[in-house]
Amino acid sequence: MRRLLLYFAIFLTLPCSADRLTLSNSESADRFNPEAAARAQDIFSLADIELAIEVLPNHRALIAADQGSVDGVLSRVSYSESYTSNLVRVPTAIEVLNYYAFVEQGQACPQANDVFYLDAVIVRGLPYFDYLAQRSEANLFVASDLSSGIQMLEAGRGQFSIAPIEVRGILSQALGLQFCESEPIYQLESYIYLHKKNEHLVPRINDAIQRYFEQADAGEQS
Repeated sequence: MRRLLLYFAIFLTLPCSADRLTLSNSESADRFNPEAAARAQDIFSLADIELAIEVLPNHRALIAADQGSVDGVLSRVSYSESYTSNLVRVPTAIEVLNYYAFVEQGQACPQANDVFYLDAVIVRGLPYFDYLAQRSEANLFVASDLSSGIQMLEAGRGQFSIAPIEVRGILSQALGLQFCESEPIYQLESYIYLHKKNEHLVPRINDAIQRYFEQADAGEQS
């Protein structure tokens, strides 16, 4: 009996293994914004949570999280909540997404206030999709991915499209398109979402996000 109690006492003193979560991330974000995944790894390390990232097609990444196939989704804007029912937002944003228009060479760049009144090519599953789809008063041509969107724009099916600044080099140099970077068309805060089965981890991850940015700010000021 004493030996059993001794084993039990030793077991209680052993360090507990960290929680483990798998979050989905969209293919476009994984390709064009790898800094977000690296930032998330640092944040989850602060929260003592082991993070795995599963890269999926844009819209499927959100659906997989909502269905519970993965534990959550890495970076989504609040408009995503309009067509999910099982996701819980971690309150503090992990990044601000800047989106810019791009047009064919020689075409005028649209201003921020014009985008709701011009025909546009938009890529399903990217963070701006719902933002523009719910507000536009013009024709919208929906593409399944950025490559398809570029082809549609070149075919004259829209006056502009939208992309993050990370793809500027690809659009401007390889494809001969004009990237309108004088000002972002809009800015959106992006959040981590967890499936409701992991809701108990939201405060812990939120605290880690805040500590991460506090440490980053302190590093910039030193």
